[in-house]
Amino acid sequence: MDNEKYNSFNWERIVSILALILSIVAILISAVEVSTARSSAKASVWPHLSITAKSDAESFSIEIDNKGVGPALVQNLEMSLDGQLVTDIETAIIDTLGVDDDFQFSSDNYTDINDRVLGTGEKQRLLSMSLATFSRDSITSWATKFDIQACYCSIQDDCWQTSLVGQETLSVDNCEEALSTRFKQTELAISRSDFEPLLGSLWEGDLQYIDYTTEKVTKIPVTIQMDSVDDRRIVYRLNYPQEPKYNSIERLDISRGGTRINGYPIIERRKLGNNVLQITTEYRGQDNQKPADIRNVYEVSNDTFVIRQLVRRDDATDFFERNRYYLAR
Repeated sequence: MDNEKYNSFNWERIVSILALILSIVAILISAVEVSTARSSAKASVWPHLSITAKSDAESFSIEIDNKGVGPALVQNLEMSLDGQLVTDIETAIIDTLGVDDDFQFSSDNYTDINDRVLGTGEKQRLLSMSLATFSRDSITSWATKFDIQACYCSIQDDCWQTSLVGQETLSVDNCEEALSTRFKQTELAISRSDFEPLLGSLWEGDLQYIDYTTEKVTKIPVTIQMDSVDDRRIVYRLNYPQEPKYNSIERLDISRGGTRINGYPIIERRKLGNNVLQITTEYRGQDNQKPADIRNVYEVSNDTFVIRQLVRRDDATDFFERNRYYLAR
């Protein structure tokens, strides 16, 4: 009798366990079906934006194209030069290509698609420039420094980011956080007030430079007369009393955002002793017909004005001083 009760108890327990297992299996199957349905729904509305640069004999353009199967909401589109965020396309083009002030960049050349929806298969030209206005070499040089990044979402609120340079599409949680970490915001901006100490009397001093024909340091007298300092331009006359044939008129053009001088990005701004402001720009160039990194260092105060050029060739690890203007009044 006891054995019958024991066998009956075990059978009922096994049936209960099997029922529980079947319930769990049913839940898992349901979850898989829901997940599959969601994945299928997302795949059916999946956008894919591609940003490309194109050029022909007459023009240069940048286009964005939705190659996916669903609409794309462009939540943010940002531009950068040398990894620094730029706020308007006019700054990105005019201040870096160094065109004359009488050139007017038309708004028709650029299309802002922030907060716009690009449908499946839709293509939009973001930027176009005529090569009759800019030389091909200038455009090529500029394009290597320039980038556009777009962050976009599907109607299912899935988001991605892509860029002109990277061409890699990355999944992100949201566009606001994704783009805020992409480009460096700069605190190196300069303004007219930084150069106002240059106004006034004649500046006198010398130019010291390395003469590559003799490999010796040469020094010659020089004077500078400031012609004007306005919101974005400093014009000054360089005079060499002993070699007047080299006299010239020079300019320091400040970009609209205050982050560039003569098109070159500012990499450092700091205060030295005796109330001297030091500003440094850096760019790729050539020294003695060899590729090199070049820095222009400006030191401005009420009593002294120094311009130094530092060079680091590709076969070297350190910068050396190529030339230096030292002036006082």
